[in-house]
Amino acid sequence: MEAEEPPLGRRGIDSGIKVLAPIFNTHLFTTLQIPPLFSFGDRSSTSSEEYSGITDLQVLEMSQNGRGTAPFERVSCERLTEQILTFSSATSAVAPPHEATPQPDTLSGTLRGIAITIRKDASWFADPELAELMGVALGAAAASSASLDLYSGVTLIETVGTFSALPPESLLAVARFLAHTYYNATRANKTRKLADATWAVTKQVLESHLGAQFVAALPQVIGKDDYNALDTKTGYAAFAGAVMIISEKLLLRKAADSDLPKPQTTDLLDCLRNAALNGNIHVRELIMDILIVLLAHDDATANLALEMSWHSLLATTQSCVEYTSNSKSASALVDSIVSRLDPLDSAEHHTIASLCIAVARPLEPVLQEALLSRFAKLLPVRDWANGFDDMIRRLSRSDQYLQELQMLLSRSLADFTSGPDQYLLAEYAGNLEAILMTEDTTEDAAAVLTKELIRAFTHCSMSGSSTTELSGLFGGLCEVAKKCIDATKFMLLLRADTEGAIYYTAHNLTYNLAGVLLQSFYNAVLSIIVNRHDWDIYYHLITELPAVLGNHALFDDRSDFIQQLRETVCHQLESGDYKEPPPDSALTKSHVTAHLIEILTAILSYHNHLRKQEMLSVMSIILSTAGSRDYIASIPCIHALTICCYELPDTVSSYMGDIIDKMSKMVTQRYLAIHVLLFLAGLSRLPDLFHNNFRTQDYKKVFGVCGSYLQSIRGLDGRIDLRPTSDDKSTKSSNADSADALPQYVYALTHHVIAFWYVALKPEQREEQKDYITSCLRHTNADGKTVLEDQGLVTIDLMDRIDADQMYGREQDTEFSFDSQAGRIWLQHRVSGLFLITTETSLKTRETIVTARRPTGTSKRLVNSNARGATFSALSVNEDYLPVWPDDSRGTAYGLIYLPSGSELGPAAAKAKTLPIADEAVTRAIQSLDRTPAVDSHKAGVIYIGEGQHSEAEILLNVQGSPDYITFISNLGTLRPLKDATFNTQGLDRSTDSADGTHAIVWNNEITELVYHITTLMPNNGDVNLNTTNKKRHIGNDFVNIIFNNSGAAFSFDTFPSQFNAVYIVITPSARTSFLQTRRRQHDDQQQAPVAFYRVQVLVRPNYPAISSAATEKIVSAGSLAGYVRNLALNDCVFSVMWDGLEREGGEYPSSWRSRLEQIRKLKGRFE
Repeated sequence: MEAEEPPLGRRGIDSGIKVLAPIFNTHLFTTLQIPPLFSFGDRSSTSSEEYSGITDLQVLEMSQNGRGTAPFERVSCERLTEQILTFSSATSAVAPPHEATPQPDTLSGTLRGIAITIRKDASWFADPELAELMGVALGAAAASSASLDLYSGVTLIETVGTFSALPPESLLAVARFLAHTYYNATRANKTRKLADATWAVTKQVLESHLGAQFVAALPQVIGKDDYNALDTKTGYAAFAGAVMIISEKLLLRKAADSDLPKPQTTDLLDCLRNAALNGNIHVRELIMDILIVLLAHDDATANLALEMSWHSLLATTQSCVEYTSNSKSASALVDSIVSRLDPLDSAEHHTIASLCIAVARPLEPVLQEALLSRFAKLLPVRDWANGFDDMIRRLSRSDQYLQELQMLLSRSLADFTSGPDQYLLAEYAGNLEAILMTEDTTEDAAAVLTKELIRAFTHCSMSGSSTTELSGLFGGLCEVAKKCIDATKFMLLLRADTEGAIYYTAHNLTYNLAGVLLQSFYNAVLSIIVNRHDWDIYYHLITELPAVLGNHALFDDRSDFIQQLRETVCHQLESGDYKEPPPDSALTKSHVTAHLIEILTAILSYHNHLRKQEMLSVMSIILSTAGSRDYIASIPCIHALTICCYELPDTVSSYMGDIIDKMSKMVTQRYLAIHVLLFLAGLSRLPDLFHNNFRTQDYKKVFGVCGSYLQSIRGLDGRIDLRPTSDDKSTKSSNADSADALPQYVYALTHHVIAFWYVALKPEQREEQKDYITSCLRHTNADGKTVLEDQGLVTIDLMDRIDADQMYGREQDTEFSFDSQAGRIWLQHRVSGLFLITTETSLKTRETIVTARRPTGTSKRLVNSNARGATFSALSVNEDYLPVWPDDSRGTAYGLIYLPSGSELGPAAAKAKTLPIADEAVTRAIQSLDRTPAVDSHKAGVIYIGEGQHSEAEILLNVQGSPDYITFISNLGTLRPLKDATFNTQGLDRSTDSADGTHAIVWNNEITELVYHITTLMPNNGDVNLNTTNKKRHIGNDFVNIIFNNSGAAFSFDTFPSQFNAVYIVITPSARTSFLQTRRRQHDDQQQAPVAFYRVQVLVRPNYPAISSAATEKIVSAGSLAGYVRNLALNDCVFSVMWDGLEREGGEYPSSWRSRLEQIRKLKGRFE
């Protein structure tokens, strides 16, 4: 049987240390069922007929010449050796003329012939020649590995041992052959008899006077000098057999073999260690299997202690595990060692801990402490070459040792930061970085290493380390940021103040990094975006980068970085070549697109660093992305366009036609309705952007968008469906940014947009759009009838009032009243359609003041000899009139009042109803109507937070702010006195100058008014608590508050506890700015200092929809700040009023126009 490749596992010892079958009582050949050559101790001759395979002629020839081989014993050994060599080389060498014995045809026959010769004349063979002969003979048999050849080799050994004596020089060859044969024979059941015979001969040798020498030869077989032989079949078989004989038959022997000599355990382990160091994986696997067997027996482990061989066993184990740590045998061996931990010297615990780490086995507490205590005595850098580096690497390869890794690193850093060797900290950090960046460091271990690097960097930044050291450490962290998200997060904390000083804030503490080189930071940012190393790192970067870009002081002198970043992001958006979310992230590619658009939006604030063509390319990409994907990607595009309207008016103006065209195409995406309408509402307040570029068709598209949204939320029966999609309030926040969830707001906002845009039109453009707008407001119900809702009706009334006032009332804007010279005044109230007409006629002068109250406002005209009529409608067809004096039907004496008829605004004037003057109910109704504002009036608080301020009390004590704050509030609106104010002051006291201050800032146009509750304009009270109460009764009841945060810290939503505050518009300087720096910058502005930028973000309370364009932080220049924030405040005021109504049930927007309409109808209905 041919020997096979060495197996991976142990063969031949699977049954452990089973007791061998009783050694056979007869000689070897009886056991093997081969005709015996001789009996033990019998030197008499035996006839040739007894030997299978040997002819009579051969036996005769070998015994001829009378006295045998005695005179030729040297020559005989040489000739026999030549026969084997000749056979082994498969050559047909010519025999010398004196050859006495013919060469057999097989190796086994040759070996048998040699055995016969030795049996016949053994006494004449000298030891040197015999030893050489046996070495060659046994080597040839081993090389063959055929069963019959191995049998013959065993026979030769027994023959020599029985009829002569084994030469001491041959013991190593004998041991190697017996080991080789024993290993091969134990690998299969069919050669089991050969295995038994081999052990029988081996045992005879052990029991002889050469037993001790033979035992000493077995370890030599294991620890041979030529370890290359272990890679051969023969070499491995000899090694494996020797290990099996020693371990199974000698060390773990049964009582029957107790007299046999045994090797020294230490010597055996040393040989095994050398074999492990120099052998292959199969050798190490076998060694580990043997050691497992040894450790499984108490006698063997006790012997290890007696011979003090534990150290050798651990060293051998290390040699094996170092190269085969992933094998099952390695894990099993380490488990066996740990199970024998108690009797071991504690000095060995560190070695065992290292073995556990190598096979990824959890550490026992005693091993954990042994590991840590070794490196607690000296600083790691001093001991770096002695294993600290290697230990950190090994701990970092498995997540099982995160605790040990953390403890070891913490102890080390404590040594550096508290001892005299702080200068070594940079070297220590560099080594950790190198370990962290290796591929076999696990993700969690990398996080532990990263946190240690951050701690080291933080310590250096606090302890005044040199700029070189800080720059090196920071550069390392930036490199690590490409692999570990904790480093990415830390890197993105970097900021610069308004004067360019670098710092970062962590755990509410600020650390200055003056002089740190930032090139590694810029490189890392670009590398992560371009190479997309890891999803979590990539996604975190693109999410947080817009906020970092908002810190202009960090990038103002790095135009090259801004250019590269713009090119990279634009390329990824154009090509779609960017990292896609993994399936388990619950994100889509649209989320990535949205964040890349946010980055481009932040880059827009660097327009001074970019050429016009580059800005146009950014605009083009934003426009092309809008509407091309789902609403997740389109919403930030719309928000970006909103910012462009304020920051890049010239660029937007040139793209305005394309922008409106894009908005009109997005009406099919209902989830974008609110965002499109908010964009159009804000754009209507910036007429300079479109007046010069819009065509009639462009205006029509705007109103068409509104009409489409109105149609989309009407029910199938033609009625407006104002029901939320769910009655479950928990769904409001999740669906709040969709038109489905907020049809009330879409409905109200659509009519607002129509009104805003109609007001924004030039007078000559209104006539072109009025009919189309009216058609959008009307719809056909299920019965085929044309229907106009009340909100549409008041919108038409608004258009008519604006046009009429523009055409007929502009020259009479002064407030009309009669003095005492006017004589008797005749008063009359009449209701016609949507109009409540009041005439006050002086009978003396025949002058009449005509007051026309209508849903959208109140207008006055003066009728006298110069103006014989008062016109309150711009409708040129079907115009009807009322006489001022009832008996003057033609208006010859007192004039006429012209009203619309034949339209939704009213029937013919002939159907007007006159109201009783003396009726108190009429008087109260008219007074109530006058108190209902004809404009949408809103309020918003404005609060200044000074440097270092955090508490409500100290913030509300402010009566002044920084220069940029003062500029900001000045641009919010117009400063108007409060005392005796005629406008709606939204609760500010108008009776005195002391309660809420002397002035307020107000913004208004024809249809909207916004009053600001500015805390710094309100006087302070000597009592701090009373002062807080007085100011909070205004800002605490405002749904919307504007925060100018100059504190240097993030604003907290609960700074001003209130159940009504729903929205905070937070303004923060993009670069940290002290009060003095602001003053200096204001002075420098006159000398062309860099433009100041601010971060603007809208914060909302829980369960409140985040629909603002500043729901994510936006960067706005100082020049655009007030206009942008005012637009945010107006939009949020409208929405918050509607949302408050929704939470109180109902949810319709409380339109003042519809309220006035209902009052007029009610008054008219009482007298019909």
